[in-house]
Amino acid sequence: MPDVIADYIAQILVEHAGANGIDRATAETWGHGLVGFIHAVSDRWMDDPHREPRAAVVARISQLFTPAFASVLAPQ
Repeated sequence: MPDVIADYIAQILVEHAGANGIDRATAETWGHGLVGFIHAVSDRWMDDPHREPRAAVVARISQLFTPAFASVLAPQ
């Protein structure tokens, strides 16, 4: 299932990022890397007996990735 999600994200990146000069290989790397990162973070969060609220973890993930993808996904 992670591969399906990663391929979907990569396709979105290819469609939007291509206008900004991002090639398919880069978009696929980013898509799979993003899914792997989130998978690892969620596993760690689920294993933590003192886990913080889900919204806090989602906010941290967004804080990292939003700036990185904002310019790539911006409409042209």
